[in-house]
Amino acid sequence: AKGALLLWETARDRGVDIDNLAVMNGKTIGIPKPVFRRALQWQVIPSEQGAAFAAVEAPAPAAGDTEEDGDAGQKTGRVLFSVIDTDGNAKPPVVVNAEPSAFADVELAEVGKHYVLAWTDRNKARGLDSQVMLSALSKQGDIVVPAHGASSPLGDQALVALIAPQYAPKGE
Repeated sequence: AKGALLLWETARDRGVDIDNLAVMNGKTIGIPKPVFRRALQWQVIPSEQGAAFAAVEAPAPAAGDTEEDGDAGQKTGRVLFSVIDTDGNAKPPVVVNAEPSAFADVELAEVGKHYVLAWTDRNKARGLDSQVMLSALSKQGDIVVPAHGASSPLGDQALVALIAPQYAPKGE
């Protein structure tokens, strides 16, 4: 299909579940397809292939946790990325930041031949201060620049925005 993608979230105890449907001429096609589960926060942008999707994943419940206890209030998680084709099929997510230390503020932009992700991270191994992190992925979803600090940590940082030109030259 070469129509639109309709995405929605359904609230769960540990974040939200994201599903989608392809849309053609104002009508949905097929059945809802899962994109992501347990997202604390997510962002999607259109792409030539369909869409690119980034999310901060809520931690999985610990063994024996009930819906009333556990880490449901925790607001950090892992950063994941996926590509959704024009029919609404999402590739398995790529883990961009494996530590469950990312705040729920991931941003996503298409810059030339890559997708760039940014988020605020508090990795205790690096110290107590939060740091803005960056990573870049290919259009196929392969990591080309691993997660790293955007700058030297000089106090508590917090991501404000990741802004890219809407019509960047294709060769850059």
